[in-house]
Amino acid sequence: MKKRDTGIDLIRVVSALGIVLHHYSRELAVQQVNTPHLFGGDYATGNFGWLFVTVFFMISGMSLFANYSSIGIKEVLPFYKKRWLSIFPSFYFVWMYLYIGNVLTLGKFLYGGKIYCFIWTVLGVDGYVNRVYPTYYLIGEWFLGAIIILYILYPLVLKLLTLKKLWIVFSLLFIALFELENRFAWGIQTGPFRGIFSCLLSFCIGMLLMKEKKVLKNKILWGVSIVGSILLLVFPITIIDANITVHILGLFLTVALYNLGCCFENVKFVNEKMAFIAKLSYPIFLIHHVVIYKVGPNLKEKDLNEFQYFFFYVLIVALVFVLAWSLNKIVKFDRKKKEGVQK
Repeated sequence: MKKRDTGIDLIRVVSALGIVLHHYSRELAVQQVNTPHLFGGDYATGNFGWLFVTVFFMISGMSLFANYSSIGIKEVLPFYKKRWLSIFPSFYFVWMYLYIGNVLTLGKFLYGGKIYCFIWTVLGVDGYVNRVYPTYYLIGEWFLGAIIILYILYPLVLKLLTLKKLWIVFSLLFIALFELENRFAWGIQTGPFRGIFSCLLSFCIGMLLMKEKKVLKNKILWGVSIVGSILLLVFPITIIDANITVHILGLFLTVALYNLGCCFENVKFVNEKMAFIAKLSYPIFLIHHVVIYKVGPNLKEKDLNEFQYFFFYVLIVALVFVLAWSLNKIVKFDRKKKEGVQK
């Protein structure tokens, strides 16, 4: 980012920890581990996976708009280059490590299908299309493919949402596409919130929040968002359907957390720690599921009390952080090395 935004940093931190907690809870359920009733990865009308992925797409829109509020024709290719460098080196590095492990275990290179199936991995969308097409999906979750698609669309979406007067028309168009996809279950993913127009709506909401930053930081809106978040998290309130409800809750939570994060803008110690974790949010999203899959089977058919539940969660988070930090260092070192050669 051009300048660290403590509001966005806090949302990144909470989203990263929330998604890890959700997948940890789900893996315990798969392994038939008995956990305290309150710690099942769910809130009143949904689960934290839905919620924090929705928030994740919103802050992606916020962050891009904060750094690229306008993109000229000559700036499009440099924009794509920076987005590519922010995603693919880490993705390729971890994927290759896991792929080599599978090849050594299974004893063949094309264990997952024809050689052309690798194209989905090269494009970074193997996790998004693997329910329909054979792929070599190993890392990165389904939402990596969705965010890549949204990054590709960003210059166009930015242009449409910054047109004088017409931005409202295009906002309504995106809402209409979301509703059509939501009603008729279009798409190739399970769950309505995974559809590309659902992700696009979350992304656009984030862009519009940053576009209207004065409104975003309004204290009355902050108060309403806190109350709205508590109500939708605690009480079984459904607004039309689950996907619309999670978008409304995601909006409330994003606004509430953003304003809370802004309160620490001048608190250097907290600011620095949030920035450190926020910078690791992508590698955390990238590798956390692999770590959970490795740890989960070791807890099979055990009973966990509250202390044990959070002890193993903290252990997993610590391991994920170490690996995410290491991955970040490796990729940055390799990038600096290449830049030095070019110079």
